Amino acid sequence: MHLNHRLMLAVLDGDLPREALEKIVLEHLAALCPTCRQEIETFDWRQYRREVPGPAAYSPYFARVAAAARTSAVGFERARRQAQRWLTELRRVAPEERAGKVERAHSRFRGDVFGELLVEEAKSHLPGNPWEAFAWADAAFAAHRRTPGVESRPEVLVRILAHRGNSLRAIGRLNDAAADLHKARKTLDTAKVTDLSVAAELDSLEASLRKDRRELQEAERLLLRAILLYGMLGETILRARTEVQLSPVYYDQGKVAEAIQVAGNAAEALSIEDNSVLYLLARFNLARGLEAHGEPVQAQVVLDDEAALQGEYLDPQMKLRVTWLRGKIDLALGRPDEAVEKLEAARKGFIEVGIGYDVAMVSLELALLLLDRGETARVKQIAQEAFQVFSSQAVHREAFSSLKLFRDAAVAETLTAATVQKLKAHLRKVGALPVDQGKAS
Repeated sequence: MHLNHRLMLAVLDGDLPREALEKIVLEHLAALCPTCRQEIETFDWRQYRREVPGPAAYSPYFARVAAAARTSAVGFERARRQAQRWLTELRRVAPEERAGKVERAHSRFRGDVFGELLVEEAKSHLPGNPWEAFAWADAAFAAHRRTPGVESRPEVLVRILAHRGNSLRAIGRLNDAAADLHKARKTLDTAKVTDLSVAAELDSLEASLRKDRRELQEAERLLLRAILLYGMLGETILRARTEVQLSPVYYDQGKVAEAIQVAGNAAEALSIEDNSVLYLLARFNLARGLEAHGEPVQAQVVLDDEAALQGEYLDPQMKLRVTWLRGKIDLALGRPDEAVEKLEAARKGFIEVGIGYDVAMVSLELALLLLDRGETARVKQIAQEAFQVFSSQAVHREAFSSLKLFRDAAVAETLTAATVQKLKAHLRKVGALPVDQGKAS
């Protein structure tokens, strides 16, 4: 792996441990340059003016290391089996009681192996059930608190805090999420964690929070670094997953070409057989980027290629987003009746599941089309319904103001296409950021 400016800037910014960069430098030099490899391998001996011993001199050390590794492997397997039994026990406990049960235990429910197992359990419940994910991540934090410091690895605490923060983000408690992610970042730095996979995972999770807070440039920076680190580690799937995450960040910033590029990269690295949902998300991002780039025919081809698979693998909310995109493609291809039908279907679906932001955005796009057709009464109804759904949720006051303006202008029959376009741009900028993001703990 070659050095590049992103890695060096990450060290200067304090976001990547210096030790990790030094390790990359040494491995790169040793791999490519025989002279550097020899200097690296012999440096300590030459400093003390001692000759480098032959391989046989290391035999006793190798034997001891191998024996220690075998012992460690046996110990890990024992700990893993115990952790699995504890996990099974905790699954029978109500989510809100798990952390308390862990806290009250005298000798059970502790250790890094158990903590990481709980983190994986928390991950498995997102995006569908963030409250369940939080309950498991909070139990993991309780387990870490009960684990003696000499037995605990700091990278485990980083992951626990990061995933608890991510579950809080998914719930909508963005300030609490930020507090956990800040603690995770501080632990990564102060404990000098050099595991690049942990650093990349933290970057990815923090980027999700930044995206939700509409700090899109910072989200982009974090995701680019995570992609870089996963590439260095040879983690093809994790790199592709992060590219799927980055594409909407580019899209929301109006960087459509970049959104298409990373979505295409991700889709090429994935397969429908091994990563069905992730592959379909990458293809959806690609189609959405193509439509926004003025290439609706190509966007339709992408969606049509995966139509049967979308019905099988995508969750209901993503299916609604596909319907929404198909409506936009119909409109771009001069099929207004089909566009109205699909946009209306998406709008009703979002109302049923209560996703206020998506209700608002698709309502604005539908209003544009209906205004052009002179259907002002229908626009008035759509605006009132969108405002009702939006106002029932805790949303950013600027977003609320935009929807109120949409409703008021529609009711007064003074709404224009130019106003709708401005409201769309403003709403995309502020996003679905809640008014009350939760008090930081």
